Amino acid sequence: MGAMDCLYHIKDYSGHYYRVNMNGQLVVAAHEADAGIFNYVDANRRTTGGGKEQVFYMSSIDEDKNLPAKELPVEEISEPVEKIMAGYDLSEINWMEYLDRFSHIIASIPKYQKGLESALSDVDKKICDVLHYIELCETNSQEAEGLVDLLRVCRENRREIKDELYQVDAFKQTLGTLQNASKAQSGIKLIKKLDMRKYRPRKYTELFENSSMKVKKKKTTEKPVELNIQTEKKEPVIHMIRRDTPYDGMDNNWMSFAYQQREFFQNAEQYAANLQMDIEMLDKRIEEVLMQIEDTNCNAAQGYQMFKSLKELRRMRTDKTRELQCIHALTESLDCTAMMNAFEKSWDLIKELYHGEEPQESGENQLAG
Repeated sequence: MGAMDCLYHIKDYSGHYYRVNMNGQLVVAAHEADAGIFNYVDANRRTTGGGKEQVFYMSSIDEDKNLPAKELPVEEISEPVEKIMAGYDLSEINWMEYLDRFSHIIASIPKYQKGLESALSDVDKKICDVLHYIELCETNSQEAEGLVDLLRVCRENRREIKDELYQVDAFKQTLGTLQNASKAQSGIKLIKKLDMRKYRPRKYTELFENSSMKVKKKKTTEKPVELNIQTEKKEPVIHMIRRDTPYDGMDNNWMSFAYQQREFFQNAEQYAANLQMDIEMLDKRIEEVLMQIEDTNCNAAQGYQMFKSLKELRRMRTDKTRELQCIHALTESLDCTAMMNAFEKSWDLIKELYHGEEPQESGENQLAG
């Protein structure tokens, strides 16, 4: 069978199949079964000219489908994986697994966003290359058609990445906060307490004597494994061991502590900004002294005075920089607003326990740390 008699798929060098949309343009197919089928003439027309052969190639349906080895200047973004949601039958949900997955998703968002931003930057560079090629290089009508197709594919990929970034950011701003991740972990701890529950009879004490308690079946998404040996499940034994802490034997003012934490997280970001402005002001003063040293013919006394000024300014800058680094170390992995709200609630609850008394003044202006 000759090449003219074969039927072909159109593919790119990343392994994606293509089909023709309603407007007669090539678009990425969801999978091989959805790919378009072309005769030799149509497939050749759509994969050659205008640099299209750098992106597409013809793959005979009857030939081996291994990808040809070729290094490309353009790699298109992989087709996004279809997201399939599980059913909404709440009785089938493994709540601990659900909370653990929710917490893991929140922890993974920064890395996922970084990957999307890198992909967006990559496709923007491709678009920039195509636009500069159109601007700077001579092209005929056939090449222009291929360049428009390439530009369209890049723009479609860019839109998909931008939409995904928008959705991730919407989740992060509403539910994907560190505070909610912490709540999910607290929920997991509460659920785990179910395994440690032990019923104490109210009246029929003798009814429970010498009785074996039922073992609660746990929900799982894995397939059950049949065991030939049955083992009795023993209840966990908690060993209480006393260890002294800095709070043992002390008159602890927890309301003052909660207040200090709230004040710190409320003002930490602004204080860090103030320190940064102080450092910039010191840099300007240091530069002024250096310029004065450069431009002035001074005697020994004047020179020593400038040296003292410069040394004092540098010491002040070092102190401010160290303090700024300490603030960043305390806050860089935390959501200050969420922490402030959490300690606000804690402070309110403790105030109720102390009948609304205000915290003592001695601790109000101390920072957390």
